[in-house]
Amino acid sequence: MQGRSPDQAIVKDGISKDVHLRPSFHICEFYQSLDKSNMQKLPAVFPLLLYNGDAKWTAESSFENLIEPTIPGRYVPRFEYFKVLENEFSPDVLFQIRNVVSAVFYIENSGIEMPFKRSQKAVYYGKG
Repeated sequence: MQGRSPDQAIVKDGISKDVHLRPSFHICEFYQSLDKSNMQKLPAVFPLLLYNGDAKWTAESSFENLIEPTIPGRYVPRFEYFKVLENEFSPDVLFQIRNVVSAVFYIENSGIEMPFKRSQKAVYYGKG
């Protein structure tokens, strides 16, 4: 990752080889940005990863499982993130949930081209 943030390390199939570093990287940046002068402890952050790609999710969610076990385990960083994988929800389940998030997932996974998507393409190609 020399000279770039984890967000810039995208591979061809859409899943970054170092995606397990992203949540910890962003949480550390958040903690560094805080004014800690009046804090005794840092606030808790829930690490949520939302994946809306087409490829099956194959990345490891536990950071410690990616590190060679050549040192005592208590010295290995431990970090996991909670995954929400859009492509693992069936259309029937999304339809039954009936909330805004499930509606967005349903539309994204349905293959239906929405009118605003067509207008974005038209503007992009100079036809708008």
